[in-house]
Amino acid sequence: MIKAVLFDIDGVLIDSFDRNYKFFVNILKMAGYKVRTTKKQFRGMFHLIAADIYTAMAGKLSETELKKLFVLGRKYAQKLPLIPMPGSAGVVKALAKKYKLAVVSSRNKHGVEHYFECSGNKKYFKVAVQLGDYKKPKPHPEPLLLACRRLKIKPGEAIYIGDSKTDMQAAKAAKMKIITFPKKLPGANGYAKSFKDIPKIVDKML
Repeated sequence: MIKAVLFDIDGVLIDSFDRNYKFFVNILKMAGYKVRTTKKQFRGMFHLIAADIYTAMAGKLSETELKKLFVLGRKYAQKLPLIPMPGSAGVVKALAKKYKLAVVSSRNKHGVEHYFECSGNKKYFKVAVQLGDYKKPKPHPEPLLLACRRLKIKPGEAIYIGDSKTDMQAAKAAKMKIITFPKKLPGANGYAKSFKDIPKIVDKML
């Protein structure tokens, strides 16, 4: 029986690809680094943690350099509003009436809170798993398993909503069902072309 629905944030709850690309490019340029990463190349980095994205775009960086980029990023992020995925507000509210909800993200605490501030959805989520809560990020199952422990459910009682191969790999490793959105991925338990399709797909998996 399904008791919980877990959501990725970037690419699922928010339409963030273009915004994130501009964010990382601008932060690195403001810090004096040369950036040659194209949007096409960035797509392959999109689901990495921030430290790995900075390194992939600018080359090897020291801990001190990364800390400076993080500080600059926190200040700059507040100037870039997040755009909730169309239909997500109503779906989250509806699902919260029937299931426990959680976000599982590679964003840090500030990034997750920024999403909650822009969406107004924080009250619907019982758990938020973010960078710093786990040692091994997706595709390792640790973030998803941690969310289940905090929700006091078994992995088989949860469905994860994700949009990438790393989400798929993490869910499979956690022995958890996954619905992919907005693109179909081989091996997924379900696929939602529109965010509004998610509730009926979840209900069919009970």
